[in-house]
Amino acid sequence: YALGQRPALHALVAEALAAGADALIAADAGFVAEARERWPQARIHLSTLADAANSGAAAFWARLGVARITLPRHLALAATADLLAASPGMSFDAFVLYGQCPNDEGQCTFSHDHPSRVWPCVQRYAVTPVPETPATRRAAETQAAWGGLSRADACGLCALWDLGALGVEAVKIVGRGTA
Repeated sequence: YALGQRPALHALVAEALAAGADALIAADAGFVAEARERWPQARIHLSTLADAANSGAAAFWARLGVARITLPRHLALAATADLLAASPGMSFDAFVLYGQCPNDEGQCTFSHDHPSRVWPCVQRYAVTPVPETPATRRAAETQAAWGGLSRADACGLCALWDLGALGVEAVKIVGRGTA
């Protein structure tokens, strides 16, 4: 997180903890390390934006003091099974109703929110047209197909039993009217 954001973030965390929050959701390694020192009583949950998609990532976050990892939304059940089996002692959450965005959310810099809102984590970018080739044409066709996907239609509820059997301890539901 940007150094200029630290005072406001520290005040917000202190206010949340004073109000009874017992855990923080984070995706930034620097903030997680700092939070462990500043607020040792608070549990740290890892956001999907940290993209902890393998056991090496889970081990890294565990060393920093993360208590729970929210699995990346794109992770298949087989990859989830491997990750949980290789990460004893870590707790995991999963989303079961979510958007069908094809991007790997931990690496995505696209904002799917209103264009007038600017979030500090969104990187500015510019699109520069390149000469059309068969490869760029295929890429454009693939991306155009993504535009028809609806967040409201994505459903992972049929995976609830599998996720429970694998050891996922909690699920998060994002449905119609939420983000």
